[in-house]
Amino acid sequence: MIQLKKWYQNEVHKGIRQHAESIRKILAASKPPEAVSVDLIKDLLVNAFGYKRDRLEPEENVSNKHVDIAIHHPQEKILCEGKKYNAEKSQLNEKARKQLDLYCRANVCEWGILTDGIRWEFYWYPQGKTKKDRQKIAEADLIDFPKRITSQYCEKFHIFHAEFSPQDRREYAKTKDTISPDNVIVWLRSEECFKALCKVIQKKQNKKQKEMNKLAPHIYACFAKVLPLPQGRNNPFDLMKSKKKKKTNKAIATSGTEYKPTETQAVL
Repeated sequence: MIQLKKWYQNEVHKGIRQHAESIRKILAASKPPEAVSVDLIKDLLVNAFGYKRDRLEPEENVSNKHVDIAIHHPQEKILCEGKKYNAEKSQLNEKARKQLDLYCRANVCEWGILTDGIRWEFYWYPQGKTKKDRQKIAEADLIDFPKRITSQYCEKFHIFHAEFSPQDRREYAKTKDTISPDNVIVWLRSEECFKALCKVIQKKQNKKQKEMNKLAPHIYACFAKVLPLPQGRNNPFDLMKSKKKKKTNKAIATSGTEYKPTETQAVL
């Protein structure tokens, strides 16, 4: 779907491998307490995602309980619960997810992150719903990634970042002087990439409806912030369940002609 030049793929992969390897060594050197993992998560949010440290509020009080990190995003708050890293057995279990549910529901927060520093899970909480309606929109593992950066991986990597990119990324981008995973995100948010995705959608529509249904939620997840959603639909990840599928599909396929990069994207 997305074609990157081979040399570029290799350079990006090299950067990801070095980043993941350094993290793995830190966490695998011993069985660190949860506080060590939380500190590393803060470093990742600053160094890899571009958030400023004054945007990260540690141990924020949520209904007399304390969530590990609250990210004060310009538009809304994102709650991040950190767990102790365990290479043999992941601590990102259902008990931990219910804990994140409690924090997000109590704080009327739509976005939640559950991570041990290596494994990352991103959740969306529709407002006015029950905790059973928690939706996982992306997950990633900084160690478990393909040997080559494929188009499918780039798409997932974009979803991993799409909803959580800070507005101060413009300043952060000025400090980047090497090819890194973040450069892939910038490219994926470009108009060139958007038009390419629209072409894929149109082809899927013409060939097989089932394939289109599988692809559409990912496209909505990637571009939920820039695509004009059909009226009366608030869930960007669930639009394909609409009875008016033809109208929805047409909206997706034609939106590319109306797309214009935001000010931040244009600068990047």
